[in-house]
Amino acid sequence: MRDNVITNNALGTIPKGVDYEALHLVGVQNSFVLDNQSVKNKDGGLQLSDETAPSFGDVISGNTAENNAIDCGITIVSHVAGHGTYNNTISNNWSEGNAAGGIMLATPVPGGIVSNNTVTNNHVENNGRY
Repeated sequence: MRDNVITNNALGTIPKGVDYEALHLVGVQNSFVLDNQSVKNKDGGLQLSDETAPSFGDVISGNTAENNAIDCGITIVSHVAGHGTYNNTISNNWSEGNAAGGIMLATPVPGGIVSNNTVTNNHVENNGRY
């Protein structure tokens, strides 16, 4: 996936507990997410997660996540115990002015796996909580 512009999405009411990341990759392996822009969306900018299968070997590079209203600019998250998001590269991205963290790697579930990810040479500035 390359050179997409995603802006002003999901501006209505978002039901509690539903993610509306502008760009949400679920259960992907060995993909390239390059030079995309996610700006002024209701929820977050870009998310890599594991609801359907593990996400690993992915490269997220050269992307811009700015001024997204509720969530993080870039989120690498494990939502399913035993699946995981691992061995991914997050580099040379720009994350600024998002309501939550600039770049967040996390798991909210026991047994969730977020490991061996490389985060390097990113610009992260003026983001909210986390």
